[in-house]
Amino acid sequence: MVIFCIVNTYRAITNSEYEKRLSLYKEPIWTCQCTGATKLTHREAMESERKAHLQLASSFPVVFEKPVLELVHLSTYRRILDLMHVNCSLFMAYSIPI
Repeated sequence: MVIFCIVNTYRAITNSEYEKRLSLYKEPIWTCQCTGATKLTHREAMESERKAHLQLASSFPVVFEKPVLELVHLSTYRRILDLMHVNCSLFMAYSIPI
C-alpha cells in the first residue's frame, strides 16, 4: 500500500483519496479568508492569506498591539480586512485631534 501526503494538511491518505483531493485543491473554488478574494485554487488562497498576514505584520505599529488584541478578542468579524478597517477607524478617531 502506498501512502501519500497532501501539502499543508500533512495527513496520510491512500492513492484514490489523494487523487480526489488533488483534483479538489486544483479547482478555483477557494476563498482567501483575509482579503475575500474568490475563485482561487487552494495554493493561491493559501499564498494570498500568507501575503496578507505578512503585510499586516509589517505595517502595524507595536504600540497598538495590546489595545487592538483587546478589541478583537471576542469579535464576530470573519475577515481580517474587516477587523482592520474597524480598528483603523477607531484609532484614527482617538489619535487625530479635531
